[in-house]
Amino acid sequence: MQIAKHHEIPTIGQNANSLMPLQTISHYPAIPPTPGPSPVTSLQRTAQDRFAGLIWLQKEPNREIADYLSDYDWHEEYSESKVYSKRPYMAAYKGLLREYVYYLCVISSTENGANSERHYVVAKKIKSELEALEPFCSCLRCVASNINPLKYVWCPHCTGCIKAGAGFAKAEYIALAKQRKDEKALDENWWQRLNKIQNVTGMEIASAIVLVLAMLRVLL
Repeated sequence: MQIAKHHEIPTIGQNANSLMPLQTISHYPAIPPTPGPSPVTSLQRTAQDRFAGLIWLQKEPNREIADYLSDYDWHEEYSESKVYSKRPYMAAYKGLLREYVYYLCVISSTENGANSERHYVVAKKIKSELEALEPFCSCLRCVASNINPLKYVWCPHCTGCIKAGAGFAKAEYIALAKQRKDEKALDENWWQRLNKIQNVTGMEIASAIVLVLAMLRVLL
């Protein structure tokens, strides 16, 4: 039994019973090869080509590696067989949909006089505009007292909290948070100006008074 080297299919607008010439497919689409192992041979080149950034940490002898990775919502040990990308992506590691990027984390340690490195991939959260407004949210959950048990029962999605993220936060809370943020920035500017005035020393004030009196004496 012989296997056909090509397939013949009707061209567009023809059917199987048509006597018109048939279109011939002489080859199949090429299948992309499976990526091979990618060891970390050059940290700078690996971080530049495959990750959004590089984090270098020095491990203390009395601390566990998990302590250094606890600041990130997700992490795993670097795998040579996985494909990592520096492009941002969306994930809900902590129950809320956030935007992340992959960072290569290098943890160096010295044990028994020998230096060693372990490589991890961590998800670094990209702070969005809504996250910057979270401290100014005025939903029931955020304004409730710490001794109010309902504060720990209500979820961000139930109250329309800004922490619930885009699509769940109420528009009125977002607008009010922007207003409160602008007011705080304005108040901080006034406090900075007042502090500058308070930092003026007595010698500077006395020098200014002497200068004004000298100018008045000349004019009079």
